[in-house]
Amino acid sequence: MLKGAVFFIGKALWGQEKIEEVTYPVNQVLKFFNTLITPLTKFSVLNEVLTATKMLILNKDVPKYYEWKAVLDMLEASVVHSEIMIEKKRIDLIQDIFKLMRQPLIMDTFPEHLVHQALKLYLKYKNAKAFTDKTLS
Repeated sequence: MLKGAVFFIGKALWGQEKIEEVTYPVNQVLKFFNTLITPLTKFSVLNEVLTATKMLILNKDVPKYYEWKAVLDMLEASVVHSEIMIEKKRIDLIQDIFKLMRQPLIMDTFPEHLVHQALKLYLKYKNAKAFTDKTLS
């Protein structure tokens, strides 16, 4: 049921089938998504949360500070799941989110107060052997 709720929320608020009449603050949705990621979270729910989050970043003109902060918190909570993400061949979702951060980091449009957190988090995934490429290098 959680997987379906995340799917619907993501599609309704910022997906290609966005429902214009439905509005809800993005930071509130991301806070809700963050509460779903615990060490006991099922893979299907985690996968849907990360997919919806990636879709948000792709469809958002310029994510705001609190949105990037929530995304980083979500990625932080997901580190414990990196092994299953690799096993299920879905680590690309996390890599893609980092790749989407790369451009704002290079262009200095990424919130300055979050740069250290983003790089530290990237290294956590790198040390967990989740990444073998040079996504942010």
